Amino acid sequence: MARTTADAVLSIMKTDLTASDVDPFVTMAHEMVEELVAVEDDVSETLLEKLEQLLGAHFTTVLDPRVSSGGEGDSTISFEGSTGEDLRASRYGNAAIALDPTGNVERGYATYTLSAGPTQDE
Repeated sequence: MARTTADAVLSIMKTDLTASDVDPFVTMAHEMVEELVAVEDDVSETLLEKLEQLLGAHFTTVLDPRVSSGGEGDSTISFEGSTGEDLRASRYGNAAIALDPTGNVERGYATYTLSAGPTQDE
């Protein structure tokens, strides 16, 4: 069972998405944290919960990209990240990298996809 909730993810994002929109991303974040970080000794439940929250928010940006510049009244709007940046494509992914004492989130991210979790090769 996930340590965080869709509501907790939504609390760190400005979005019109609903908890039911975010739930699949919370599940995916939980599975990733379980496989990559929770297996390590000396990682607190509090930190695991925060990592799940941040990763859930990162995955949610697929449905609701974050504006990095521009906005109301601007004719040009830029969004965070670009294809191929993996976790570094969002502020939430960057925060998860920074908080992960194992380094496993960043190293293991490439083995996950948004549709299936770990690749079949792993």
